This record gives sequence, structure tokens and C-alpha cells, in this order.
Amino acid sequence: MKSILVKAAALFAVANLAVAEAPKKSPLSPGINSLNYKVLNQINKKEKGKNVFMSSFSIHAALSMAYNGADGSTKAELGKLLGISERVSLDRLADTWSLLRTDLEKADDKVKLAIANSMWGNSDQRVKFWPGFVDINKRAHDAEILSRNFQSDDFLTEINKWAADHTNNKITKVLGGPIPKDQLFYLVNAIYFKGDWTKAFDKKNTREAKFNLGGERTADARFMTQGGHFNYYADEKGLWQAVQIPFGKTKRMVMSIFLPKADTTLLNAIDGDFVSNVKWANKQGTVTIPRFKIEYGNEEMVDVLKALGMKVSFSDSAQYTRIAQGEQAKINKIIHKAIIEVQEEGAEAAAVTVVGGVRTTSIRVDVPFNFNANRPFYFEIKDTESDAILFSGILKEPKDPK
Repeated sequence: MKSILVKAAALFAVANLAVAEAPKKSPLSPGINSLNYKVLNQINKKEKGKNVFMSSFSIHAALSMAYNGADGSTKAELGKLLGISERVSLDRLADTWSLLRTDLEKADDKVKLAIANSMWGNSDQRVKFWPGFVDINKRAHDAEILSRNFQSDDFLTEINKWAADHTNNKITKVLGGPIPKDQLFYLVNAIYFKGDWTKAFDKKNTREAKFNLGGERTADARFMTQGGHFNYYADEKGLWQAVQIPFGKTKRMVMSIFLPKADTTLLNAIDGDFVSNVKWANKQGTVTIPRFKIEYGNEEMVDVLKALGMKVSFSDSAQYTRIAQGEQAKINKIIHKAIIEVQEEGAEAAAVTVVGGVRTTSIRVDVPFNFNANRPFYFEIKDTESDAILFSGILKEPKDPK
């Protein structure tokens, strides 16, 4: 069965973390979501006219592992970006992460969500992770610990195979050579998602039509249509329409699509506060969206995060002193890769994030609505129970999945 395909790599955020309770409205989610909008907007600035897709969840998971090995100003700076309060102990953070991860993985029988993490130490440099760093990341992220010679012929094959194995072969290459000789470690997150729409789009209703790119420019696209009751929003100023399309049996996972009614420049800076505070109302109407596929990769996420205030981590002043025994480390590489395919049946998604370290040297609608996403829009896949955004993107030109 073909479905919506999503691959991504991303960083996770934790805000106002207080208690490790069952993750309904998880205390991790405000930080994850805040990071989502910051990173998405920063990437979108550099990708003018191009589709953008990412997973803030994956990014946070990878950086959260690094956070567990940070000290001093490095820890404070990274915690600020990730939304982690200094008052929260690593033990409490680990328990909350573990609860969220395991809860998401069993959220719905019709939705498969698998999250995997690994920590790779360079045996050629005699790297040994601190036992406390290993223990906390096993608790929080169920992280696999691997020691390999990064200069060997087999290393790149093995780490890329790990990514492929944990994304159902949707992401087959996350790391290329050459590997710096003084590379100490890589921290890797992979996330895989596959879900059927609660109500599939009937292929007999799929039609060819024009997608408005802006100005007089258009592109051919294949549009899917279905009617029914959906969570819907239209703002009083007439700037936005939005709709939620649910996945699975429980409808806990949804894709939310935010469509500017006319002014697509609103997509240049997605307002996270606006999106997060939309008041949905269940309405009857018709939803038309394009089939599309986005593949996105960014091997320069260091520059993106520097622009967001994360600077000490990449300098010789970095204090990642609790990762590798006897080593003063800094982060030198963050790689993010993502892909999504949207089709009639449902969604399949995967994401990978790599963090590398080296030594220091609402308005009411009383008539049926019509939602026609025939122009650029913002979208996100979210778990409505924990309130965590898993994937997000901006579609500027649809490419039909084959």
C-alpha cells in the first residue's frame, strides 16, 4: 500500500518540565514545538522558492542526548534552545522522555511510530563514553551504544545501514566521508511513522488541476478530495483557513494544513503562537489537497542553530565534559534529512538526525466549508494528546509521488 511518506531529522525541545507523569500534554511538547517554528522559519529564509520539510522531534531527541553530557554555559545555552529548565534534573528529564517515547509508539493500532537512538564512539581514538552518560541516555532514549573505528572501510556502510534499518529504508544515507581523524562520536536519532488516514481519499475523485505558485505561475498537480466532518478554522480577518485530517482509529495523530487565503508571504515567518492557539471547530465541508512528495536534506544545521543562539557548543569553549572519558569535546556537525509523501491511503514517515563531536582545539462557519489547498501552505503532523509536533513543512510546489 502506498501512503504518505515522511522522513526527517531534527532537534527536540523541553519547556517548563516539571513532573514525569503520563504524557498527556507532555511537558516536553512546548519546547519541541517552539523549536519547530524557530528552525523551520530559519531554514525557510535560506530556501526561497523551495519546499521545506523537517522533524523537530528528531532534532530534539539527538540534541537531548548531547544535553545529558553538557556542563556550565554550554548546558545553559543548549537548554535554553531546547526549552529545558535548569531546575529539572537529568533523572526527571530522562523519565519524562521515556514516558513520551513509549506512549507515542503505542498510541494507535493503525499508526506505526518507531523511535530509535544510537551513540557511536570512535575506537580508533580510544573513545569511551562516561558510564553516567550511557546510563542516562539508555533510560531516556533507549540508546544503542556502538564502538567502531571511524576510519575503517566498513564504518560508513554500517552507520548508514543503521539509519536505513530504522526508517524502513526510507533514509539510506545520512553520513558521507571523509570522516575527520579526530572525530570522537556521533549521536543519531531515527523516527519512522506510517499511518492510514481515518478516512481514505477515494482515488476515483483524484483529478488533475493547477497549483498556483504565485503571480502568473502555475504547476500541474493531482488533487485528492473528500467530504465529511473535520476540525476546521477560518480567522476573522480572512487571512487563513486551516483543517485537520486525522490518522488511524483513535484520530490522535493528525495532519494540520494552514492555507493563506491570498497573501502567501505569511508563510515566510510562521507564527507559532498563532498556530498553537487555533480554536478548532468540528464542521462539515469538502477538503481538497494535492498529492505531494518532499525530500529535504540539510548538512549545515550548525549554521541554522548558530543563528538561533546556540554558539558555545560549536566553539573551543564548549563544555561537553561528561560524554567521553578524558576528552573535552565540541559539536562539529549536525545533519538533518527528511522526506514526506502524501497520497490517498495514508502516511509513511521517517527521520534521521546526526550530531557529531570532535575535540576542542476562530470564526464560526454555519454553512459547509470548502478547503482547496491549490496554493502554497504550511503543514504539520502532530500528536494531539501529548501536543508534540512530529513533522512540519512548507509546500511551495507539489511533486507527485510515483
